[in-house]
Amino acid sequence: MTGEEFLIFAVPVGAFLAAGAATYFAAKARSAPILTLLGLLWAGFTGTMFFGMEQASGWDGFGYVIALAFLAAPAGAGLGLGGLVGWLRGRRMIHA
Repeated sequence: MTGEEFLIFAVPVGAFLAAGAATYFAAKARSAPILTLLGLLWAGFTGTMFFGMEQASGWDGFGYVIALAFLAAPAGAGLGLGGLVGWLRGRRMIHA
C-alpha cells in the first residue's frame, strides 16, 4: 500500500476518532460549552463546504465533495457516536 492509498483510509478514520474522542470526554464530563463549540465547528465547516461547492463551476466543486465525504461525514459520525457513548457512560454512578 502506497502513501496515497494509506491516506484514503487514514484521514477519515482519523477524523472519526478525533471527533469521537473529543465529544466522548466532553459528554462524559457533561461540558455543554465544549459540546456546543464542537458542534458549531463541525456545522461551520460543513456549511462552508456546501457553500463553496455551490459557488464552484465545473470540476472545481469536486474538492469540496471530497472534503465533505472524507472529513465532514466521518467527523459528524464521530461527534454523534462519541457524544452518545460519553453521555451514557457519564450517567453511570461509580460505586467504590
